Amino acid sequence: MSSSIESVWEGRLCPSWRSTSWRIPARVVEAATADEAWAILESRGDVAALFTDIEMSGSMNGFALADRVAKRWPHIRPVITSGRCRPAPCDLPDQGMFVPKPYMADQVLTAFERARPL
Repeated sequence: MSSSIESVWEGRLCPSWRSTSWRIPARVVEAATADEAWAILESRGDVAALFTDIEMSGSMNGFALADRVAKRWPHIRPVITSGRCRPAPCDLPDQGMFVPKPYMADQVLTAFERARPL
């Protein structure tokens, strides 16, 4: 399993932004596993987007996390990434987007804009 980090920022979950020079217009809160990200989602009502790697540590991978999030919080915009595989559109939640690694900040931010809540 990968040690990918997810982050929550004022309503959004995304990869570890602290190690980048990206200017994110929000506060970042990180979760080390998909389970921790789920717990953060359950404790907050202001999450608007999810960014997850397909390979996540914990009891679920990024697909499972995105699927659970889409079912429980249909307003959250899921964006999934991977450097190892490219999922078929049917593997993504209906409103989800995929961004392959390596990616640029603008690709991720554009994916968030294009991801649509149900």
